[in-house]
Amino acid sequence: MLIFLAAAFLLALVISADSIPWIIRVARRRGFLDHPGPRKVHTEPVPYGGGLAVALGMLVTLAIGAGAAYLNLRYGWFSRFGPSIHAAGVVSKIPSLAVYAAGSLVILLLGITDDRKKLSPAWKLAVQFCVATGTVLGGERLSLFWEGSLTGDLFGGAITVLWIVGLTNAWNLLDHMDGLASGTALLVTLAFAAIAVQTGQFFLAAALAALAGSCMRT
Repeated sequence: MLIFLAAAFLLALVISADSIPWIIRVARRRGFLDHPGPRKVHTEPVPYGGGLAVALGMLVTLAIGAGAAYLNLRYGWFSRFGPSIHAAGVVSKIPSLAVYAAGSLVILLLGITDDRKKLSPAWKLAVQFCVATGTVLGGERLSLFWEGSLTGDLFGGAITVLWIVGLTNAWNLLDHMDGLASGTALLVTLAFAAIAVQTGQFFLAAALAALAGSCMRT
């Protein structure tokens, strides 16, 4: 299993690292730059787009992994590289991956648009709440002790929405220095990946490995 985690980390790292040069070129050509300011520590304009490199690294890696698991389960492809014991579990998570990927892409576009046009806080909060609500309606939410009841569904959904919106804004406020957000995400992700491995949550560990690899270079 550790081989697959290392593969997810390295693949995401390569995709993210390879995408950075052309993202920088496009950002400079378009004038998409983060200029120095009161909350900034850099003294020269820095290209935006680091989040795009992270998204490409993680989402493309997860798409490749999910596709490989499906082909392994359906047609027996890649079986020579290892047992297909986890393929069924990965395939069962594809709907969840789609929900999270869709929400992540909307937040990514929101961030890029905000960097470009400086959206109002009300607009950003509205989109974030819509994404968080969509995630819950897509079946992804926190599980509470009274699972299966209407009360549990409502409370779990509400807490999930607040958690997503709160964490999104916390990370946005953290991103005032080049590399700070991705560096913090790298450390947090590696810690959670280690916990996921210890508790037998290998799919989550693979996803976190992909995220860690994406953050490594940015």
